[in-house]
Amino acid sequence: MLLVLQMDDENSQDGELVSSVKVETLDPSRKRLFSKELRCMMYGFGDDQNPYTESVDLLEDLVIEYITEVVRSIPVFYSSKNLWS
Repeated sequence: MLLVLQMDDENSQDGELVSSVKVETLDPSRKRLFSKELRCMMYGFGDDQNPYTESVDLLEDLVIEYITEVVRSIPVFYSSKNLWS
């Protein structure tokens, strides 16, 4: 997993429940492959023209994780369908 999510629930002074989420990437030195494309996509879907670098990095980590999981599931899918033979 590329992300560490840490959630803390605290009570505010008014008695309301306040949640804070801290997100850390485990490998900050990794080369970013899709930053330019993700920035354009984020802008196209209504984000700022220059989104925060942290937001782009987080989204890229999620995309990389998703692609990795999809590719890893391909042999399981095809073996269950008996399409290899």
